[in-house]
Amino acid sequence: MAKGIPSMSDYGDLTLLQPDTPYDFVVQHHDTVKRPGRPHYDFRIGDPKLKMYSFAIPKAKFPEEKEKVLAIQTQLHDFSYNKFQGELKSRYGKGFVKRVDEGKAVITKHSPNAMHFLLSSPKGYRRYMLLNTGKPTEFLLVNRTHKDTPAAIGVKPAYKRVTQEQLDEFMDSPGMVQEKLDGAHGILDIDGGARLYSVRPSVTGDPIEHTERAMLTGVELPPDLNGTTLRTEIFLQDRQGNALPFENVSRVLNSRIPNSIELVKNSGWTVRLGLIGIDRYKGIDVRQWDDASKRGLLEEIYRRVPGKKFYLPKSDTEPARKRQMLADILAGNNPMTNEGVIGGGRKVTSTGSKVVYFAGAERGEGSKGGRIFFSNEPGGEIKGSIGSGFSESELHELVRYSGRFSRKPLVVGYKSQFRTGGLRSPVFEGFA
Repeated sequence: MAKGIPSMSDYGDLTLLQPDTPYDFVVQHHDTVKRPGRPHYDFRIGDPKLKMYSFAIPKAKFPEEKEKVLAIQTQLHDFSYNKFQGELKSRYGKGFVKRVDEGKAVITKHSPNAMHFLLSSPKGYRRYMLLNTGKPTEFLLVNRTHKDTPAAIGVKPAYKRVTQEQLDEFMDSPGMVQEKLDGAHGILDIDGGARLYSVRPSVTGDPIEHTERAMLTGVELPPDLNGTTLRTEIFLQDRQGNALPFENVSRVLNSRIPNSIELVKNSGWTVRLGLIGIDRYKGIDVRQWDDASKRGLLEEIYRRVPGKKFYLPKSDTEPARKRQMLADILAGNNPMTNEGVIGGGRKVTSTGSKVVYFAGAERGEGSKGGRIFFSNEPGGEIKGSIGSGFSESELHELVRYSGRFSRKPLVVGYKSQFRTGGLRSPVFEGFA
């Protein structure tokens, strides 16, 4: 029997690879005696139970974005063969094998003649499709990686905090307020499927992809919504339906995609998307529409998408009901959020404040912006940094005379406190 092949007639059933489940993959460079100097790649995906589904790629390369190459399905291989490299001395495949890539793969979609999947390895994330050509073992390997950021999007909207003195005016104004979900901002493009990602203004390069983390790959959306771009809040719920703190959301979105999927599944959490805004509707730019019109579109879309995956935050325009909504949230009686409310570019949040200690300051790149470092006790370990609440002149003084301010107590507003002692969204409020 050839090394690593339990049966020369067993090619395996690809449909046994389940969506939203991490599998192992390996790519082996294979230079055979039969075709010296004309190596090919062997791509394998699977686990110890299913074994490794295998494909020979004659060009010995994976396709670049929007490219495709031929991939020939070969026999199932033992899982242990993933680690093999060296000389094959048997007649079948005789030659030299070298591992060139390995990591985790996630199946994102099965269709009658295609399998979509994501690869995660030290080389980064790549999305591919294996498309059957009509012959049983002949496939095209197509690169479906997104590296573009659509032009009609922006970063997370900034909300101005409503002070206690402004609260009555805010609640009595004729505008709408809605629940403020405790999650992360995400942009959802609907265009022949769902793509969820985020964009950070301070980081250049590719968007941060969240489609697989949010378990969106198997979610069916109405095809007539193609060309729609939604602003969402990515949040988590536990088994009882209660929204989880942002700290958990951060763990999911900042882990590698296969690890995120395993974390969500093992914890029994549900990833949901709150519909908080809309930029495009069926190809039409609606960013300048009034809030009521955009809310109407969101209500229509919410009626047509899976309710277990999406959520439309509750809203109101009547002052007494707006006050009651906020009171319920601040009292902990709203299972969807304990954050507060937003409306008209402003927010009322349940925040705290505490005394911390100055531990240094620095300017940002290009001499614009900067941050203050703090510790929880004088001269203690740095627990975080503050990037807002101070003027340019104040920052200049803090950087220039950092030694004078060392260990001085300062007051910081914040949304929540992490187990590490750090603060979420800290704001400088002055020295104590």
